[in-house]
Amino acid sequence: MLTLSQRRSHLKRGAAGMAQIIETAKTELAEQQAKEYAAAKASFNKRNAKIPYTPEQYKAATIVRTVNGWHKVVRVNAKSVTVATEHSWTDRIEVARIIEVR
Repeated sequence: MLTLSQRRSHLKRGAAGMAQIIETAKTELAEQQAKEYAAAKASFNKRNAKIPYTPEQYKAATIVRTVNGWHKVVRVNAKSVTVATEHSWTDRIEVARIIEVR
């Protein structure tokens, strides 16, 4: 039969082993999530890479794409494009935020 101190010692060693297993699993999960996040971020950046356009292309555009989606062009200025919304007002989008022009 084990003494009280022997039983406590076994419990401590068992708890320490379990804590080590948990920490290892947490580390592996964090590494996996970091890889998935990096892949998703690379995919997002590739999909939303800005293409340089000339002012003439902006003036000829009927729709422009931003991170939020496609917008119908109402007016083109030197540094911004005014687009229609589903509401009664228009929004101004800076040329630097435009991803694609059609």
